[in-house]
Amino acid sequence: MQSVTLDAGVSPTRGIYVGGTGNVSVVMTSGKTVVLTALAAGMIHPISVTRVNTTGTTATNILLAW
Repeated sequence: MQSVTLDAGVSPTRGIYVGGTGNVSVVMTSGKTVVLTALAAGMIHPISVTRVNTTGTTATNILLAW
């Protein structure tokens, strides 16, 4: 998986879909990096982020939702 940073002019996410349970390292809209632990698979988590990091992310099949 590669880190994903949203391009300038793109709104932060409104949610993150996780297909495989695990941790997701993200940069919040505040600029703070956090690791969201044990996110459940098969659902959209209502989280607003500007980046998903490779390092610290163990969840799989991640999709960003706007």
